[in-house]
Amino acid sequence: MRKSTENAGEVIIEDLQEEAKLTAIEKQKVFLAELSEAYLKRLDDEMGKLFNQFTIFISESRLPLVEILAVLVLLTDNIKDNLKKHYLGE
Repeated sequence: MRKSTENAGEVIIEDLQEEAKLTAIEKQKVFLAELSEAYLKRLDDEMGKLFNQFTIFISESRLPLVEILAVLVLLTDNIKDNLKKHYLGE
């Protein structure tokens, strides 16, 4: 009779330990989801600020729009080349 009680106790302890592991994993998943959401919100806010700053720069610079677009194309090409070098080794 004593062995059954000891085994039952061990099973209960193992079940509690397993439940604690799942709870910890669930907490980590919730934390990562919240962190990801906060990062995406921050990224969205920063992109909005950048857009506004760039719009203000364009409107106040009095440069012809064609020249501004040409600079943007050059910057875009430069960024693409750098990304290719970094990720593809080209």
